[in-house]
Amino acid sequence: MKKSSVAGLIVAGGKGKRMHVSTPKQFIKLNGIPILIHALLPFEQSPKINTIVIVLPKKWHNRGMKLLKKFHITKVAAIAPAGKTRQLSVRHGLNELKKLPPDLVVVHDAARPLVTQKLIELICDQAERHRAASAAIEIRDTIIHKHSGKLIERDALLRIQTPQAFNFSLLFKAHSHAQKKEIGDYPDDATLLRAYGVETAFVEGEVANLKITSKGDLACAEAIIRSRS
Repeated sequence: MKKSSVAGLIVAGGKGKRMHVSTPKQFIKLNGIPILIHALLPFEQSPKINTIVIVLPKKWHNRGMKLLKKFHITKVAAIAPAGKTRQLSVRHGLNELKKLPPDLVVVHDAARPLVTQKLIELICDQAERHRAASAAIEIRDTIIHKHSGKLIERDALLRIQTPQAFNFSLLFKAHSHAQKKEIGDYPDDATLLRAYGVETAFVEGEVANLKITSKGDLACAEAIIRSRS
């Protein structure tokens, strides 16, 4: 049986406005290493991943290239330009990967720098079986509607994370369909694929796989890194 070729697509197109800093948050350091590099290293180290494409704001491409060289990231084949939305950024990355193309693509947000190699590989395995897989976390807190105060049944809810892995051809077609229909506000690719008519298998994510959106998240991430070492 032929081994699937797998590409990582790291989305780092954000400007980090909520961080109130001039540098995009993907270049902010955690334990002396930029967030972008933390997110890249598990992909670089995984034997499952054959190649990587990064999506960055165009003016930061040179900065990105220097970091790849400094931290010996060798699997990156291209840096694609970020779009105005996450969805458009992913599409730009898929356009670069179309030149290969891979069998599977693992889409991951650089804003989740504590992703593990184990989770990446688990997602890949599930995508090979189901064509689409996403990390997700069950809701453990009590959830209420903020206006009505009505209790919301948490057993039916999931917190979606990245990485998410897909059959490349399928995801590319779904993005092309969304572009044709001029729908551009999907928050993640599993949601986009569901609108295209394809369900995603959910894999238990990791609580430590947090998304960096504020300075408080940076402190949490630092603590997690220290506990791992």
